[in-house]
Amino acid sequence: MPELHGTITNVQSHVKTRKSDGKNFTLFEILMDGGTKYSTTDKAIAERAYNLVGKFVNMNFTEKHNGAYTNLYVNNIVAIPIAHNEKEILEVLNDQKDRKSTRLNSSHLGISY
Repeated sequence: MPELHGTITNVQSHVKTRKSDGKNFTLFEILMDGGTKYSTTDKAIAERAYNLVGKFVNMNFTEKHNGAYTNLYVNNIVAIPIAHNEKEILEVLNDQKDRKSTRLNSSHLGISY
């Protein structure tokens, strides 16, 4: 399961209209440091992200392949306490439920597998 580590800078909501049936739905955008946006229609995930604005977080995703495209769906967002070094960061991440999928890349930011 792909993961991302970074700081949430903002959460925005937009009302959109589905082309297939003309019904409205709310799309939430989670903005991360560096300007990357992640979208979700899950209100609980959006509320959690909103409550974690300004915090360093670990986000877990599910990948769904759609032809030539791969969509990432946010499954979970967990705040990571500020650590002083890589060892402390790894200890915090290892305390999370899914230890097998937790890894950091050398920059501590970005998607890792």
